[in-house]
Amino acid sequence: QGRCIELDFNKNPLVEKRNAEYARLPDGTVARMKAVSAEPPKNYQLKAMKRRKNINIQSGDMFAVQAINGTFYVGQVLQSNLPVDEIDPFIEGCHVIVIFDQIISSPDEDVSALPLGYYQLLIKPCIVEDTYWKRGYFSPLIRRPVPSLDSLSYGFWSYRKQAFQTVKGELLERTPKIMGIYGLTTITGVASEMKRALIAKGIL
Repeated sequence: QGRCIELDFNKNPLVEKRNAEYARLPDGTVARMKAVSAEPPKNYQLKAMKRRKNINIQSGDMFAVQAINGTFYVGQVLQSNLPVDEIDPFIEGCHVIVIFDQIISSPDEDVSALPLGYYQLLIKPCIVEDTYWKRGYFSPLIRRPVPSLDSLSYGFWSYRKQAFQTVKGELLERTPKIMGIYGLTTITGVASEMKRALIAKGIL
């Protein structure tokens, strides 16, 4: 018989990192950040822009994302169309995205020369479905080269392995600077993370 694996969702480096962030912030700010998880998603969902039916998402694709009316952040696809994962079948065909701590003036801005800080992210990297583009939450910009992922200190925490891994499942020996959770982000997951980040920055 198969052994049931008990997963502890409270013991991981990302929780430790968030607790360290909380310790640096005023109590009122922390309380508002924690309260986001109890809010109805309609209170914080991303603002839709142009919906798209036919999309072909590729690594390097830039996009605009609007968490507050009239305020646009810029993101990029680091890895597109992820392969089959026998443990997590929902990952197949999804995309690894990052959202930079970088505001742009409009969802049509020319970002060809925009400096990109891969270690200055607004939220942790996420694995998302095409739905974010189809519903207009991500508005396509241009495509720019992605740095070699081997050159970036980047990885995902696996609850099952209790270790950091690449998106391909290879274990990492060191804790990466850019860390996300290995698993599919829900359609409101990016929005809730962005709202917490904007509260922490004093924008909300």
